[in-house]
Amino acid sequence: MNKIKLIMSLVLLLVLSVGCLSKQEVSIDQQSLLHEGTTSSVCEIETSNAIGNTEQKSEENIVDEEHPLYDIKPGVIEDDEILNYLYNEYFYKAITTIYNHGDFSQASDIQPRYIVEFAARTYMSQNGINHLEADHEGDYYRYIPIDALKPYLKLYFNINSFDVSSFSGLDFNKERQAVYVNTLGVDELNDYKAPNSWGIHLENVRMTDEGEIIGELNQYFDESDQLKKCYKLTLAPHMNHTGTFYIRSGVETFYSQNIVEIDGNYEVINTFAKYQRKDNALNANIYFLCEIEDAIILSMSVHGLEGGNKLVVVDKESKMIIKELDIENSENEEIYRIEAKEINPYGKVIALFTNHDIRLLDMSLNELGSIMLPQKLKEEIVEYEYDSNDALTRVFFGYDISSDMQLYVYSNERGLHLLDTTNESSILIQEKLKRESKFSKYHHFSQPQFVGKSNNVYATITGYEWSNGFLLYMYDTKSVQLYEYVSDYDPILKINGTKSHLAVSRQEPIALNLLTGEQFDIPEAYLNVNFAVFFEGNYLGYHNGEEGVITVKWNEEFNKAEIGYIDQHGIVSEEKLVIKNAHVDIIGHYKDNMGNVNAIISYLAEGNENGIILFKIH
Repeated sequence: MNKIKLIMSLVLLLVLSVGCLSKQEVSIDQQSLLHEGTTSSVCEIETSNAIGNTEQKSEENIVDEEHPLYDIKPGVIEDDEILNYLYNEYFYKAITTIYNHGDFSQASDIQPRYIVEFAARTYMSQNGINHLEADHEGDYYRYIPIDALKPYLKLYFNINSFDVSSFSGLDFNKERQAVYVNTLGVDELNDYKAPNSWGIHLENVRMTDEGEIIGELNQYFDESDQLKKCYKLTLAPHMNHTGTFYIRSGVETFYSQNIVEIDGNYEVINTFAKYQRKDNALNANIYFLCEIEDAIILSMSVHGLEGGNKLVVVDKESKMIIKELDIENSENEEIYRIEAKEINPYGKVIALFTNHDIRLLDMSLNELGSIMLPQKLKEEIVEYEYDSNDALTRVFFGYDISSDMQLYVYSNERGLHLLDTTNESSILIQEKLKRESKFSKYHHFSQPQFVGKSNNVYATITGYEWSNGFLLYMYDTKSVQLYEYVSDYDPILKINGTKSHLAVSRQEPIALNLLTGEQFDIPEAYLNVNFAVFFEGNYLGYHNGEEGVITVKWNEEFNKAEIGYIDQHGIVSEEKLVIKNAHVDIIGHYKDNMGNVNAIISYLAEGNENGIILFKIH
């Protein structure tokens, strides 16, 4: 392996020393790789064989007979040393980068973030990271000047021009002219036969008669030999014949076992088909905000080239989108969450909580104005800061405003705070919890919010990559109730349309009135819509803060989700929906024009068995 790594470094030095052999400059404008008029963040490289150039000039042949790929013969490649070289040089790095893009027939089709991340990981593995700047000592992220990535973009993708400034998911610093990338694991060499974190296997690698190398990254269904997904990458040789290749195309194929079974009164919803990927999986997170007379309002976080936040109004009868609004972020603006709530004197509004203000929209998605944040709160909104031991010293976990606009609740590295704007006083509701583990010394509080129109406060207790329960602050009595659980399961509870992640109780099931703080039995005591529910055995309760509760109980023995409904008077509906062999998420529920309850449910199974359905509850 050390020999291969040395050869890789020598090859890179050879490519850098040769430079650009042709003086023909090519611009790429496909898929917005190069935006006209953008100069500050465009990476330009002269090349003779850029993507999209059909005329190829002859180059001086540069022979490197020691290169591991120089003298491969057409046919299946079985040599372990060569396969390990290909795996580490191309395929393994593709798994966390371009694999996530899907199909492409040329590099200009790929989202630039994945190409830059691929090139950056190669740069760091060959040059180290100690010379790269970071925002603070001990940070896993480092700045790589875009100029330093130019030869890697050419070497691995045959690209000569690149604009990295306008693509979501890529942290580009204009002042430094550098990308900010994760350095973890960049110096590791991997055995292509060894298991990896994604269950992806490199198989069926061969060289064609035309000199291209084609390999498959395959995933299989659990406990079977049937393919779930095959991602076929094609590597094309550079014209100088050194044995170097660039990634030319990728094709993904999905396979289905048709394992999902749905039983009950439901309707398939194709409203969001345009946001589905090739495998039919929804390429967006959908959150239920509220219902109005003839429609429901949803917020969406869409991934990919059409990424960003959207608000959509969906007609109850036709299930079609009747209005759609893109939520544009201004410069240096971050949207923490979007919620429907009562704020006086505006009434019921859609509130966008940002780091600058609270932007307000009416139920028709028209702008109403904004609420400026108190200066004391603005001073608390900071980016993550660390000390020399890589421990958090400053952090902000979100905020909320009370319905009368007099109180703010917010959470930071010290704990959970309540700010009273009538006298500019601030109290610490609860300091962070000292719960030392191998991952963290403390538990913090995230996404604090007021319960309905009351001044009671609800917040999630955070763990490492999960939640450890929740906090309830009773405003009138100034008392704090902590509900901490240890669980490897993380169900979803939604309070007034806002999603919170909470752990399942390993104790007795709990139903809690968030207005009074009282616990009561289940299900007879479903008498108030403001409550949290935890059940033994992967059970969750869901409500929109208005009518009743959707319940989901997972039956592990039969691998199925049993979905039901309890109305606001505690009456359990006889109508049930059963979904087998799929993960289920309740997006929301509403009453149609006939007064019947309809629950919007998404399901996700292995392969391409995914969809959105409407559970019709009578």
